[in-house]
Amino acid sequence: YNDRVFTNKYVDSIRILGQSEKAGDLQKTGRFGVGFNAIYHVTDFPSFVSRDRIIFFDPHGAAIPGTSRQETGREWNLAEAKWYEKYPDFMQVYAAGGLPFGDKNFQGTLFRLPLRTAESAKNSEIRKQAFTESNVKELLDELRQSGEELLLFLKSVQEIRVYEIPANSQETRQEILAIVTKNPQEVREARQKVLDAIPNTPNKLLELCSHNPDGLVSVSYRHEIETISCDCTLKSTWRIVSLIRTDEGSDLAKVITAMHQSQEKVVPWAGAAARINAVSTEGNLPPVSGKVYCFLPLPLETGLPVHINGFFNLNSSRDNLSSDSGQTGKDRPRAIWNELLARHVLSHACANLIVDLVQDIGQFQPEEFYQLWPISKITASKALAELHNSVMQLLYHKQVVRSTVKHIVTERQFNGTAMSQTRWVTPPTVKNLPSKKWWDDLLEPLQADHIDVPDPPLPDSILAAFKDAGVPLATFTAANLRKHLTENKPLGVSLLDAPKASLRNRKWIPHLLSYCISDNCRDLRGLPLAILADNTLQVFGYNAIGTIYIADDAVREIFASYPEWFLHRDLTNLVPAYSLSGISTMNAAEVAKQLVNVVGSTASEIDWNPDATHPPNAEWLTLVYQYFYNIGPRYLSPETVESLKKVPLVPGNNGKLYKGGFVDTPLLRGDKIEAEIIAAVQYFGATLVEAPPKLEGAIALFADRHKS
Repeated sequence: YNDRVFTNKYVDSIRILGQSEKAGDLQKTGRFGVGFNAIYHVTDFPSFVSRDRIIFFDPHGAAIPGTSRQETGREWNLAEAKWYEKYPDFMQVYAAGGLPFGDKNFQGTLFRLPLRTAESAKNSEIRKQAFTESNVKELLDELRQSGEELLLFLKSVQEIRVYEIPANSQETRQEILAIVTKNPQEVREARQKVLDAIPNTPNKLLELCSHNPDGLVSVSYRHEIETISCDCTLKSTWRIVSLIRTDEGSDLAKVITAMHQSQEKVVPWAGAAARINAVSTEGNLPPVSGKVYCFLPLPLETGLPVHINGFFNLNSSRDNLSSDSGQTGKDRPRAIWNELLARHVLSHACANLIVDLVQDIGQFQPEEFYQLWPISKITASKALAELHNSVMQLLYHKQVVRSTVKHIVTERQFNGTAMSQTRWVTPPTVKNLPSKKWWDDLLEPLQADHIDVPDPPLPDSILAAFKDAGVPLATFTAANLRKHLTENKPLGVSLLDAPKASLRNRKWIPHLLSYCISDNCRDLRGLPLAILADNTLQVFGYNAIGTIYIADDAVREIFASYPEWFLHRDLTNLVPAYSLSGISTMNAAEVAKQLVNVVGSTASEIDWNPDATHPPNAEWLTLVYQYFYNIGPRYLSPETVESLKKVPLVPGNNGKLYKGGFVDTPLLRGDKIEAEIIAAVQYFGATLVEAPPKLEGAIALFADRHKS
């Protein structure tokens, strides 16, 4: 049963076996002339009622009075033939199917397919196999399995209901399956928009497409479907995209023209569908297993997470797409049609579907959104083998990647309040990081600098798909980050005053520094990633003394007045042991060289107050001696010793500091020297220095003289 009537044109067309007039109607699905004839798998005696007519088919020309091999059917007017008066029991059969008894102008169409019995199969020239009740149940099982997906790409049908009619006509028929569109107006309007755009002739179609290079028509809509079967109810929502277009190079146009000349109807029409959500009383549903449709599903699985539809050319069995194997001459356009349709039309439908799924799913469930991309190669059909590459090439230019950067919009309904919304960018805009670890570490600082990092990271499968399609996405490398951060000038500012937002959060600096040197880069100069011991931010290679030091606690204590020399302890473990430009380890040689900055003089002797509150006092001098004592004089290089002798570091007992190794350098007074000797040398004006036994070795180093 269908709630639309058969027109005179349809009646004329259905009379001709295998030569349907729909083959010349661009708006109709049928074009092979075999759609209606499929009923002969089931019956030898189909009939239908529509408007004021009742029509019988009798291919054998033997069952219906007045038929023959030449005239394989009869038609009667319900009113004129008085069917209800003459054959009331027979008309009750149609009443059980929905025809009101006595109705002589039925505003619908009702087919009756009496099943081929075992007895009639013996005499049938159509099919020798009976179609039994068990066969009907098998059909219903297949219908249940297809369920909601049957309606996705149809042009008119919005609901399917199956009833079981009891043998006792007094009982009410029972609905055993219902597949119903819950938003019929939205679906009807979208479908009709496509149908209205199709002209009557192929030439007019090509003319319109040539004037609309972006597509003759494109629709995108939601299709809400409820399926009730047995004890199970399924409610689902699908996003459907359907469009008609031709390619810029006119390859499709040439094929359309050639096929039209061969009396074959083709329209550059394709679509794609993705399930947005679904709720079943039976629990969780498995993911969608993508199929190929030629408006109705074909027994052809794609391995994609979405369904695809096209005005395909099918093989003789109507169960697969025709391929180019061995096709020549006039059959050649048919063979290449499917490939061109996939490349130039279906690819756009799939890409548009993904764009629309941004709002349907991507905003709230980005991980699931990326799983719906049709990135797998279809191996079931040669014509579709390159579809995934064509889709990825189109998506490369679409805003389909979710960025961690937000954009600000002003909503009127909220009194002009600025609101932050998710930003979607094109794939080449996004900055992909090489691993989830780096994504976790760098997401926030790069977001602060308005760098479009994908959120969440793009799956490896999608990155690989872009690469396979010839449009690889670049990785945001350590070199890219260094270039972004470089400041070739000194800073010496607090983190709050840093020039970039990514530098104003203390916990981000170590992650940025780690990534900058992750490729074994040895030149840190220009990178504003040095948090110094005084908690200021400096650029490597641009601080006051030209380098930033890494040092242990003993050295930091010696140069406590100069925290701006040293990298903060929080960062020292991140810097590798090998030499880097802009940073170095302060070893004994560097300590000896820099001591003059604390003492403030290179004179042979200077006044000294051991009890002063600031270096070089006794406390500080002890730190210096302790440092070199712990190293051990034998491990100090000659250059280090010479640097030490250029600074007055030897304390005399006369309130002065002296350079080491000169005639005026104080003599070291040991505990075992007799008092008379000490008195004697003092009598001759010699200066002495006293030291604890454990520091004697270090002081002896400073006090070493070439003259006695």
